[in-house]
Amino acid sequence: MIALGMLLVTLGYVILAVFSAWLASRFFQSPRAKAACSVLILLVFALIPTWDIVPARLYFRNLCETSAGTKVYATAQDVVGFRLLPGARIHTRAIGELGYEFIEAGSPDGGYVRYTFHAGEARTEQIEKPTATFALEQRTKDMLFKIKWTQERIISLQTGKVMAERNVFRFSGGWLQRRPYLGFAVARYCPRGFWTDAAARDFYVHVLVPISRSVHR
Repeated sequence: MIALGMLLVTLGYVILAVFSAWLASRFFQSPRAKAACSVLILLVFALIPTWDIVPARLYFRNLCETSAGTKVYATAQDVVGFRLLPGARIHTRAIGELGYEFIEAGSPDGGYVRYTFHAGEARTEQIEKPTATFALEQRTKDMLFKIKWTQERIISLQTGKVMAERNVFRFSGGWLQRRPYLGFAVARYCPRGFWTDAAARDFYVHVLVPISRSVHR
């Protein structure tokens, strides 16, 4: 039903563009002037839903070349766990997969909670005070042309310094391309493969080397 409605809207828009071009061309006498006027009017109607595609793509490319990717400033060895700052999320099974003993986070009911992983099962316990000396911060921001910026930062809670950061940009195209009912919506990410499990695992364990991995080195 939605697709049919959009088809009718698109057809009506095309008819309006053609009618407007014909109506405007009647103010001119010579065939060349009529043709130029019609082309100009049709071009304006074509640019109304598509004008932002080219500048948006150029802006996205610039962000990819200058800001996307991973930057590591410092690393730590023998890390047993880390804390999730408000807004940060990570699947609890990652505790065991990555080799950490625990992950701490704020509790919705107040206080703090600690997630541990034993025998393939995640466990949860309430704690009064977090003990982790490192934290994971995640944030997102809408940029120009509806480009979404997502950043992860690993922070030392003892010094307040950023140890590493990952930046990814999501581009869904111009206004017309973001209409899923038209079949144009295709999201692009840079860097590619940024949010795969392997990329996340490499980021965490490279910066905060779990004690289980340090022992086996």
